[in-house]
Amino acid sequence: MVHLKRFFAIAWLCVSTLAAHAAGPNTDIFGVWKVQRVAGYADSFGLSERQIHAMIGKPIVIAAAQFSFNGRVCRNPSYSRRSEQSATYFRREWQANSSALPLPNPVTVIDTGCNLLYPSGKDHIVIAEDSGVFFEAVRVGKR
Repeated sequence: MVHLKRFFAIAWLCVSTLAAHAAGPNTDIFGVWKVQRVAGYADSFGLSERQIHAMIGKPIVIAAAQFSFNGRVCRNPSYSRRSEQSATYFRREWQANSSALPLPNPVTVIDTGCNLLYPSGKDHIVIAEDSGVFFEAVRVGKR
């Protein structure tokens, strides 16, 4: 009886692990997103107010084979992830104050190879534009 319980426990653990692996580590971000608002700025940024407002409403497509945003397409994105202390990371990497950004601490940094993404809550993500402007996007569809 003890062996049978162990067998089922190990089988359940294997099935759970396989299901999680099959789903992939990035299924939480895959889908179609829409830029909703400006979330914040680096201390110095390189877009005009007109350019910034033109980004509102733009789609972001995050899929395993490609990442696209603002006319830029990254094929075979890496989606490498790491966890960072928000204040230290944003000051070091962006010369930005993270307290105004709608992000948790620690923050998950996802590098697509083109842009950086920061999950900020269920169906919300912050995307960093190379210019030093951070946009908050909401999921509008699964892919």
